[in-house]
Amino acid sequence: MARVDKSMGLKACEELCFRNCSCTGYTSADVNGTGRGCITWDGELIDTSLFLHGGQDLYIRVDAAELAQYSKKSKSFDHKRLVTIVASIAAMLFILPLVYWLAMKRRKGKTGRNKLPIRCTSSPFYQVPSRGNEINESGTNSDLQFFDLSTIVAATDFSLINKLGQGGFGMVYKVVNACLSIPLSGHA
Repeated sequence: MARVDKSMGLKACEELCFRNCSCTGYTSADVNGTGRGCITWDGELIDTSLFLHGGQDLYIRVDAAELAQYSKKSKSFDHKRLVTIVASIAAMLFILPLVYWLAMKRRKGKTGRNKLPIRCTSSPFYQVPSRGNEINESGTNSDLQFFDLSTIVAATDFSLINKLGQGGFGMVYKVVNACLSIPLSGHA
């Protein structure tokens, strides 16, 4: 059943509805634009109107236990969302470093496969000319030592990390193989 009181404002209408246990809803009946008018419902909401444009707010009273039930569901939804977000972030924090580590391991594995084996023997790593005293083009004896290219690559890897400097004869590399102790220049 709906009741109309044109002398009350919205605040007084709210108080009237809250004092009446059978009140199920209330609204403003401000037809003239004066801010006055109150409609309250007891029992079922009947005699309501549907406006296509505009309209007024309808305030519905809900049992506190029923309201608490719906508010708990929304909190559990937020809890589930929070758990999902935290689990996703934790998984990403685990997976991204793992992928990075595997990529770095794979990259190191590829460069390691391209390296030539290092020869550590008691024999010299350089080739001495087979003929006794060779004479170079200028007619003088050359004491230049000849190194095998694979030995130089294995010893220096021609890496910028192993580069000591650069002089008139080319770049000078640090020997990274413990078996070699001869400084090598970039020219072979």
